[in-house]
Amino acid sequence: MIRVDIDPRVRLDILADAHDLSMIPDNSADCVIACDILEHCAQPAIVVAEFRRILRPGGRVFIGIPFLFPYHADPHDHWRVTVTGIEHLCCNFNKLMSGFARGPASCMAHLNVHFLALLLSFNNQILYGVLVDLFKWTLAWTKFLDRWLMRHPMAHVIHAGVWFLGTKPG
Repeated sequence: MIRVDIDPRVRLDILADAHDLSMIPDNSADCVIACDILEHCAQPAIVVAEFRRILRPGGRVFIGIPFLFPYHADPHDHWRVTVTGIEHLCCNFNKLMSGFARGPASCMAHLNVHFLALLLSFNNQILYGVLVDLFKWTLAWTKFLDRWLMRHPMAHVIHAGVWFLGTKPG
C-alpha cells in the first residue's frame, strides 16, 4: 500500500498533488482508493484520469465524494456531486457498482449540527465550535433512523455522499 497526500503532516509515502501523479508509473497500481478527496481538487476529471493512468488493466478504483455535506476547506472545498455525476466522472472505468452513502437521517443529523450551532452561536466563532461538539453528541442517535429510512424508495433524495467502484478496462 502506498499512501499519497498533499499534506506533509499526515503519514504518507508520497507527497503529491493528485492532479499530477507522474512519479507513479503507468499501469502500476492494483487499486486506487480515494475517499473524500475529490471535492478538494480544482479539476477532479484530471485526478480521475491520473487514477486511470496509474491503474493496471483490470485494476480497481473506489471513489467516495460528499453530496449534502457542510463546507470544509482543507485547504479548499470546490464541489459536490450526485450519483449520476460520479458515474459520469468515472465513465472511462467499467462500473461494478455505485450508490449513495450515509442516508437521510445521518445526512440531516450532520447538517442540523451545523445549522443549530450557527443559529444559536450569535456570530461567536468560539461558541459555534462548542455548540458543534455539543450537538454532535446530542443528535448522534438520530443517524440510527437510517436503518428504517434507507428502505424507503426515495431515500436517495437526501444523502451525504456518493461512491463508485469500477475497474480499468483492459
